[in-house]
Amino acid sequence: MKLFLAVFLIFISSTILYSQETGHNIKISIKNLSNNPVYLGYHYGIRKYVIDTILLNENGEGNFIGNEKLLQGVYLIITPTKKFVEILISENQHFSIFTDTLNLVENLDFKNSPENSKFNDYQKYVRKQQIEIYNLVSEKKGITDSLQISVIDSKIEKTQDIIYDYWKETAIKNKGSLLGLILNSMLEPEIPKSIKKKKNKVLETFYYKEHFFDNFDFSDSRILRSPVLHNKLDIFFKNVVFQSQDSIHFESEKLLSNPNINIDIYKYALVYLINMAETTYNFNTDELFVNIADKYFISKQDLWGDINFLLNLKKRTDKLRPTLLGEKAPEIVMQSYAGNNISMLEISADFTILFFWDPDCDHCRDEIPELKEMYQKFDNDKLKVLAVYIGENYPLWSEFIKENDLNSFLNVYDPFNTSNYKNYYDLTVTPSIFILDKDKRIIAKKIGVEYLSVILNKLINN
Repeated sequence: MKLFLAVFLIFISSTILYSQETGHNIKISIKNLSNNPVYLGYHYGIRKYVIDTILLNENGEGNFIGNEKLLQGVYLIITPTKKFVEILISENQHFSIFTDTLNLVENLDFKNSPENSKFNDYQKYVRKQQIEIYNLVSEKKGITDSLQISVIDSKIEKTQDIIYDYWKETAIKNKGSLLGLILNSMLEPEIPKSIKKKKNKVLETFYYKEHFFDNFDFSDSRILRSPVLHNKLDIFFKNVVFQSQDSIHFESEKLLSNPNINIDIYKYALVYLINMAETTYNFNTDELFVNIADKYFISKQDLWGDINFLLNLKKRTDKLRPTLLGEKAPEIVMQSYAGNNISMLEISADFTILFFWDPDCDHCRDEIPELKEMYQKFDNDKLKVLAVYIGENYPLWSEFIKENDLNSFLNVYDPFNTSNYKNYYDLTVTPSIFILDKDKRIIAKKIGVEYLSVILNKLINN
């Protein structure tokens, strides 16, 4: 009894000591890397940051030590050659890492960190299965027999199922831990058999979209220090959501209204969305950008604090505001190719195409013939093209008009930008196309010539 009590007291005291450990102490031992620096970094979304550096001794050993605990997440041990291994920093931040420069990942091992050992086992198992898939894909390349291809495809699918089942099993077994959080957050929704039976792709796609974030815990900020959140947002808004401004805006509002969302995740999602709205070029997202900026940034200065950032953001929104959809296009009066002045607002037509271009622009030269061919299909009173040359080289411009017989367009230019049109229309790329209605309100913008005919046919027929 006394022996049991003594052992029990030793256990209790060691547990108390362990629970009272403060700060972090991560011992590094890398074979064949003596007297070299090693860096401790971490993920934050898709970016990586270095927060500490140590110099390994002659035995390739060193310690990352600090009085404060590290914020939990996925961290990196980086060598001078920029090779790295990923580790999990969770509640226990006193452990040892062992590896070898011959193969940092395959030779990785841990002491006193069960969670990292599980993470390591998971990665090694998945890598092994992925190598199997790679070999099967390579084998398939040299085969023409359909039966053999079918057999290989079946093996690939089976291996993918093995990976996914192992992934789910590991996530469930480690629920509540950082490892469980990461693996669970990466899981995709599974279409129920009841829906699959209907063989309705639209229904399946809708279900997938509506349940895409079912396994994602928006309340746990640890996920920020990993690539998972950013990748999840990327897949959802660029591949799952229909690529239109209205659809993205609707889904953005749903995501941001989640009552359980952590404030830092909320802010990260907002920065992601406004950056996406600013850098999407395959369709117009100006209204989305202005809406997010007005509603979530400019009107909530206390949330962001950076006044200079908010001032620059306001300048950007003010620049976009005059040419948002539904707004009356800013007037431009320019000199025509024939020598007289033309006012955009005085053009008489049901629809006007504003085409900003430059003969030196390869894309412009490619689109001009398509625009000309499309324009010839419509009545002159229904549609007119105001082709605005954005450069200053009159001989180059006039020669291009003659060579390509573009006299059916209203060709104008403003070499000194006296009309300030470049600022009004935010001309950062060429060609840039706007469609205006009879009252010169903007009804479409930032579209390719290939879509003009379809859009105009619908507009004119209506």
